[in-house]
Amino acid sequence: MRKILLAAMAAGLLASAFTATAAAAPKVGDHCVGLIGQKGQAPKVTCAATADAPELKAAAAAGTPLMTWYDNGHYDTGRGSYTWLGYYGTCDHDGYSVNLPSEIPSWNHRISSWHMHGSCYTGSMWHNASGDTQFWQGDIASVGEWFGWQFEDHVEGFQIQSDW
Repeated sequence: MRKILLAAMAAGLLASAFTATAAAAPKVGDHCVGLIGQKGQAPKVTCAATADAPELKAAAAAGTPLMTWYDNGHYDTGRGSYTWLGYYGTCDHDGYSVNLPSEIPSWNHRISSWHMHGSCYTGSMWHNASGDTQFWQGDIASVGEWFGWQFEDHVEGFQIQSDW
């Protein structure tokens, strides 16, 4: 009986550890800011249930807004948003890049629209399934309408800069 009780307690502790880890991961509906530092460095990400949460405003003060992604088209925040921040200021000719599957996996295959910020105006985005890369300037209200539906919720990375 004692072994069964100990096994049940251990299983309960293990289950609660998995629940706590899963709860910490960003989920659909969350609003996040992520600070990208040096190449290959994981971003520092802060998420909250609402876009105007104080912890998001505090985290956003650590960097310069580069781009905001939306899980829905036409800048709809209903299913979440992610503001990508740059540690080294706004875009220049060299710009910034991000590979979503390895650096921000919670936003891989989610992006349906975006706003550009500061000097970030042009860029390229890709999805590796087709190896296809697309170029644009300015904000995109609907990935599917602008680039074709094969890109809707299939964006895997960006390179953004101030000019070509």
